[in-house]
Amino acid sequence: MNPNNVNILVNPEISPSKLLEYYVRNGICEGKYDDENIAFMGLKDSHLNIGAFIENEVVGLIRVLKEGLSAEIVEFSLDLKLQGYNRYEEGCMLETDPHDIAKQMFEIMRTELAKRGINQISRIIVEDIEETLYKSFGLVHNPGHKQYVWDGQPFSDFHEKHK
Repeated sequence: MNPNNVNILVNPEISPSKLLEYYVRNGICEGKYDDENIAFMGLKDSHLNIGAFIENEVVGLIRVLKEGLSAEIVEFSLDLKLQGYNRYEEGCMLETDPHDIAKQMFEIMRTELAKRGINQISRIIVEDIEETLYKSFGLVHNPGHKQYVWDGQPFSDFHEKHK
């Protein structure tokens, strides 16, 4: 993979099969189902997609959802071969960006969102893994907020574990 030949596009056309290949190759969650429809679901539901390509291969993807004047990055991934060291070997966990491809993708995304009047961008990250990279993009920690999640387990199991 030659990082000098990367082409970054706004809302690119990506076939479900190409997207699934990318997810499987990079250990990204949506690829674990080995189902094109599941892999493609998030892409078609996003409000903004930024794709990075080398020739016809997907090598990076940002998916954004927006609500009013805010936007949330729900996926930011980069091909493992372009990342350098990645302790989890998962394309969604960006630790390094030696070729500045993720940075270029982020800047294009930020410009596109600004055109749409977005004045706040958020991203949930894995603590102590992605922080350095996201800080280098200009994102700052929001110390006044906590995140609450549901992990998909049946609610009856949850209540039993937390009595």
